[in-house]
Amino acid sequence: HSCISFVFVALLEAARKANFQDVLSRISAGFSSNSWDKPILLAWGESDKYLPLSIAEEFKKNNPSVVKLKPIEGAGHMPQEDWPEKVVAALNSFLY
Repeated sequence: HSCISFVFVALLEAARKANFQDVLSRISAGFSSNSWDKPILLAWGESDKYLPLSIAEEFKKNNPSVVKLKPIEGAGHMPQEDWPEKVVAALNSFLY
């Protein structure tokens, strides 16, 4: 149990030190940038409880010539795990 307690305390300390606001600001700046020049497929879980579909829609809106958005119905934050078949189908459609 002491090993588990140590790991838990270490994780809590790392989370306490993390500057989540800075990370979120940098992610937001990257998504809002219109400097993306390579084709991008966003296979986004419609039921993502951490990152709403509106974030992906805004990213696509700011980069319409390079971003293709494929909402994955019934998928959450990890669509590749929730519905791998749908993600593979989206990738095949995007690549071929």
